Amino acid sequence: MMGVRILLLATLAAFTACASPYVQAPGQVATTPQLILNPPADRGFVRVSDGAKLPVQVWAPPTADATPRAVIVGVHGFNDYSNTFAAAGSWWADHGILTYAYDQRGFGAAPEPGTWPGQERMVRDLESVVAVVRGRHPTIPVFLHGNSMGGAV
Repeated sequence: MMGVRILLLATLAAFTACASPYVQAPGQVATTPQLILNPPADRGFVRVSDGAKLPVQVWAPPTADATPRAVIVGVHGFNDYSNTFAAAGSWWADHGILTYAYDQRGFGAAPEPGTWPGQERMVRDLESVVAVVRGRHPTIPVFLHGNSMGGAV
């Protein structure tokens, strides 16, 4: 009898593990991606290709008139958000590197927190963020730094 119960519980666990999660529906291409920063220009959002607003944090070199040596786009890991780059972004800024880190959809203050956005949407969002950063800094090398899940994106 105990063996049957264990077998039933194991079977139930196997079936629930295979259940598909709710995935945010990809939006339609609605807009040209934009970066909108609020004074003092260290926070704002990126409006991505389907019009969603993803919060962004910026760590800039202390001298406003100096051209950064490089730009890093930070992509956080699972169950995290852009602030994961606070320490690194500050250090990089002190060394002449500009950092943009955004909350990926479904995480932090981004739309539909706790709801999986799906791989396709996450990749499109990253493409939008990189496009606006490259557009803002066309002559400076742009690098990506992905932490855990962010590296997979």
